[in-house]
Amino acid sequence: MKRNNALLQLILIISTSYCNLKIGAFNVQTFGKAKYSNLTLRNHLVTVVLKYDLILIQEIKDVSETMIFNFIQDCQAESSTLDLIVSPRLGSSSYKEQYAVIFDTLKLSVKKQTVFDNPRNLFSRPPPNRSLHLTRSPVRDFTVFGVHVDPDDVVQELNEFPAAYEYAVSQGYPPQGIFMGDMNADCSYLSSRKYHDLLMTSDDRFKWLGVNDLDTTVSKTTTCYYDRIVLCGDLDPRHFTHPAIDLFDGEITNDMAKKISDHYPIYVTWKMGDYDGGNTADTSQAISNFRNILKEFLCRCFPVLNECKDAEWLESAVLFLSIVSILICRRIVGYFNLVIT
Repeated sequence: MKRNNALLQLILIISTSYCNLKIGAFNVQTFGKAKYSNLTLRNHLVTVVLKYDLILIQEIKDVSETMIFNFIQDCQAESSTLDLIVSPRLGSSSYKEQYAVIFDTLKLSVKKQTVFDNPRNLFSRPPPNRSLHLTRSPVRDFTVFGVHVDPDDVVQELNEFPAAYEYAVSQGYPPQGIFMGDMNADCSYLSSRKYHDLLMTSDDRFKWLGVNDLDTTVSKTTTCYYDRIVLCGDLDPRHFTHPAIDLFDGEITNDMAKKISDHYPIYVTWKMGDYDGGNTADTSQAISNFRNILKEFLCRCFPVLNECKDAEWLESAVLFLSIVSILICRRIVGYFNLVIT
């Protein structure tokens, strides 16, 4: 029984750590057919998407609403487990855009999507709500709110986020969620004083990740933290890394970066291993227990090994086999989309 418990503990930890999520938001400036048709830019964008388990793409501008489906096929050619859900074209004027969420189907599935009911035109582009299901996680379901705030109405729109959140919850969406996207929440659009006066900064249901110390703009003449990630409900910021900026591949010139977009992607990692049963001490103990079980099993199958049970080469071989076993377990868990409850 003790051996079974140790093995089960190891499998649980492997399964949980496998489901850490890298989550990003990327305003791809004027992402339409012209940008898509440029093979160099398209390849750069595919490379960006492949880094994430879930990424929100904003500013999709294609009247035919077909380009984004061609783009996901390009991404799937590199990673067949990717899929997307895309919003209708949104906008209160002739200017309209779409939001898309691209996600790894080994870790996530989409349960439903609706758009915030916007009868009073509270938003220039009302945020779509997506309910997503985590296949292997202590947190099963959460809501993603994709946002691209109108730079002319930053304070007004940000102050309506609580209403959008309450609407989603009233429609049966999970109360734990993430607002993310280009909020234009810095520099001339939102001063420090106005930021601190926002309803979301004094409402305990919302937690802004990070402090005002990032620059999400590509231009070397600006230092503005426009793109943000805000948790809502009972999601704990301690389970997320500090927001960071994805500088594309780090090798391209600033001129090339500007052709890709005027924004860099912002991202965090949701650390599922921080929940109960996934801390480092437990992991180390589980692996140690597993190594001991494997070593005893080998000695029983091959009695000659009992004569050299403490040999350094045997310890190295057991360690190697343990690592291989862990990697195989990870592959099996991912392939069969296993749910550990």
